[in-house]
Amino acid sequence: MMEGVPYCNKNGFVWGIKVPVGVKHAYEKVLFDNAYPEFRAWVTSNGADNKDWYLHPAAEKVVEAWPLFFRKEGFLCIRKNYL
Repeated sequence: MMEGVPYCNKNGFVWGIKVPVGVKHAYEKVLFDNAYPEFRAWVTSNGADNKDWYLHPAAEKVVEAWPLFFRKEGFLCIRKNYL
């Protein structure tokens, strides 16, 4: 591990990052920095620029999660696969 840098090996390869919110998954075979165009600038600036990169995914390159709740016939329902 690179000394003092969490989730990073001695060569600077990062295998995990922490963000303050859930991040949508990139579609299979889509590079993460293509799904999150501002990510590369954040990385190369050592976190000084594009601090909210995770809020700006390329919508066509990330998986949209199903909402937990939905309305049907006037009722607020919960998806059964979440129970």
